[in-house]
Amino acid sequence: MHEELTVYHDLFGNALAVDYAKEAEHWVEFVVSALKEQDPLINGHSMRGAEPSDTLPYWHWRLAFNPANEQPAIDLPNLIIIPDGNNPSGIYLLLGATGDITAEQIATWTKAINEATVKLKEEETQTFVWEAVIGQIREVGGQQHYSLKSKAEIGGLTVRSGRIPYMSHDESTTPRFNSSAFNFSFPIIVEGTATGLDWQEASKQASRDLNKLVGLISVAWQSTWKILHSPGPQGTTPIKIPTGSIGMPNSHARHMQIPRKRKTVPNWLPAAFSNIDNDEAVLDALNMYHEGLLMELEHPSFALLAYVASIEAIGRKLLGKKAPNKKRFIAGLKTVIRTKKKVDEVAATYSPRSSTAHEAKLHGNENLFGYVAMPSVFNPAPSDMFWLTHMRRLRHVSCKALTKQLKGL
Repeated sequence: MHEELTVYHDLFGNALAVDYAKEAEHWVEFVVSALKEQDPLINGHSMRGAEPSDTLPYWHWRLAFNPANEQPAIDLPNLIIIPDGNNPSGIYLLLGATGDITAEQIATWTKAINEATVKLKEEETQTFVWEAVIGQIREVGGQQHYSLKSKAEIGGLTVRSGRIPYMSHDESTTPRFNSSAFNFSFPIIVEGTATGLDWQEASKQASRDLNKLVGLISVAWQSTWKILHSPGPQGTTPIKIPTGSIGMPNSHARHMQIPRKRKTVPNWLPAAFSNIDNDEAVLDALNMYHEGLLMELEHPSFALLAYVASIEAIGRKLLGKKAPNKKRFIAGLKTVIRTKKKVDEVAATYSPRSSTAHEAKLHGNENLFGYVAMPSVFNPAPSDMFWLTHMRRLRHVSCKALTKQLKGL
């Protein structure tokens, strides 16, 4: 149980110049270090978010300190951190306690905060060279294995082939104890740079760039790619695809004759990577399309919803945010479908999307997960064919509409 604070003291009377989004966590580390230098009994600290209350009507963070083992409790009030709602580069600081706050306690906190703020301003932004790995995953209705033909530069990222196939665990539609499904891919190694006060901050930029690349590759090659190895600072030797992993004898994959098709990065992709952040609608469409790809195997109804939303986002770019959803969807379709008859046919898939979103209806075989029998050849149920009649059609149109937008960036 956390005690309810009843007494507060405003330390500075105005906002402290600390960027809440980029610097606050790093600044807290400096504060903790400065306090430990003043009081050796401090053994640790905790941070927790707190809702507005009658005594403090702002959402805030409470920074508290723990005493060393078998030592008396440290008589130190909590530090209350309140983000400046009008200025993202500022925070308000209060002390909070259940009793009186002394001048000595105020001086202790003020000294630590001032020292931390000076150290923060002296910190220089670092540039990190990072590496990561992406790979292709299994898709509904068959799969063509792709591999990168040659090294390429994409908006500050370098992509190169991992050279050997990689064997990894896969989702099984009929899971069993002590059994596994496997996936084979020809991974791509990605190298890039990111800046920040530390790797924690820089890794956000690296991950954002990597996820954007994964989505663009998935569109360009009309396949499904995901992150196999998260971005991390480059070591003394370049990253390599492992010959084995936990529970997975990857060395076997190296000797298997796995057919693959070598692909190159299309000419439009580097420009799309560099410019897509300036087009919110197309970026939203890309992210939603990729989410649909990842959901196809186990959640086809929601994959359909994602593909519809991706096309809607393109329509939003054309008609604006105030246009009705279905009109945006149709506008997105018309960017790649010429005849009204074909537009009407594809637009009919908006109905199952709506019944999933608003009526909790599933249209695929989600509720038959684990069913081992094959669908009837002569009399298939609509749910058996949903992935082909609806989901795959929308995936194709969504990919085509996205490709057109991306080529224009």
